[in-house]
Amino acid sequence: MDRVVVKRDGRVVPFERERIATAIFKAARAVGGRDRQTAERLAGMVEWMVEEKFYSRGLVPSVEDIQDIVEKVLIEEGHAKVAKAYILYRQKRAEARELESIFVDGIKLVDEYIERSDWRVAENSNMTYSLQGLNFYLASSVVARYWLNKIYPPEIKNAHDSGDFHIHDLGILGVYTYYGKEVVVARRGDEIWLTSFERLYESIDKDEVLLSEEDDAWAKYPDDLYVLDRNGWTRVTRLVRKRKDRKMVFVKNRGGRSVIVTEDHPMIVGDRGDEDLKQAGNLQLNEDNLFTVDVPEKLNSLVNNGLFSQSEIDLFQLIRESAHGMLNNKDFVYGDGLKITELPPDWSGEWLNTHSIVFQRKLKLTENFGY
Repeated sequence: MDRVVVKRDGRVVPFERERIATAIFKAARAVGGRDRQTAERLAGMVEWMVEEKFYSRGLVPSVEDIQDIVEKVLIEEGHAKVAKAYILYRQKRAEARELESIFVDGIKLVDEYIERSDWRVAENSNMTYSLQGLNFYLASSVVARYWLNKIYPPEIKNAHDSGDFHIHDLGILGVYTYYGKEVVVARRGDEIWLTSFERLYESIDKDEVLLSEEDDAWAKYPDDLYVLDRNGWTRVTRLVRKRKDRKMVFVKNRGGRSVIVTEDHPMIVGDRGDEDLKQAGNLQLNEDNLFTVDVPEKLNSLVNNGLFSQSEIDLFQLIRESAHGMLNNKDFVYGDGLKITELPPDWSGEWLNTHSIVFQRKLKLTENFGY
């Protein structure tokens, strides 16, 4: 088969051993290395491993697959310092791509909503196609990115991004009440599962303990079991299964959150602990207030913990350091009458311009722009 590689943007390009050798050599130079021949030899080992793992089996590697192999070869061949420099380079490039996406994501999201070209526009059945719907769509896209990059572990994020499964309601800072077939992310030891509570109960190798003959309720008490909740990995001390012939109640609050629970399921209707617990079957329409996530308070907490730690974007530095994409035409951006590439790195000017527009060098990230 053809020896090709899948790029991050989906393009398929020929495999180039020389590019790998150059990348290894640059990492080596960053830590004082000067031996190009060693870089070539290591690139040859990477090429052989790619052939064995992918091409010989009729598979096509991605850029990330090849970079993972480069790290493996560097470490196994005793080049720990070079491996560290290479890993740091990958991380910096990933951060640069994420920063660059800030400029296009906002416009792209608005266009996708207006044109209804993104299937997620219709994902929320409780929100109509409207100005309010657009604002919710933009906000939920930011929240979804936070869930995937800050809350879920990389294995779950990658599986969601690649389409192995879909995590519903990522755009809301809150969680469901767990029920039966409700899917959760669970961790036991070094293993992470995406499973239903029903299957999770069955998988726990512990004796059942009878809780109630009347309800046919049984419990298991697991060791070292956690589920991913709004506060991170939360310890599970007990799992319960009950007979399913009991009346079920569908509960939905004004914020759009909904759950299906048994009629005697305790619901939180205040902040006084047990005094403010009420069975689901006894809830009164338009009278009881269900506990839900305080989104403004949650966002304030996230801000205070560094979610929005960057207060501004320096376009001068971003354009100078960018090596690809929409910021590649550096010769068409000027400051003080000079091309941006001719200005010193410590240039302190406040305005940039092209042939047709003038704009501020630094963009402040405020509640009206950037969040």
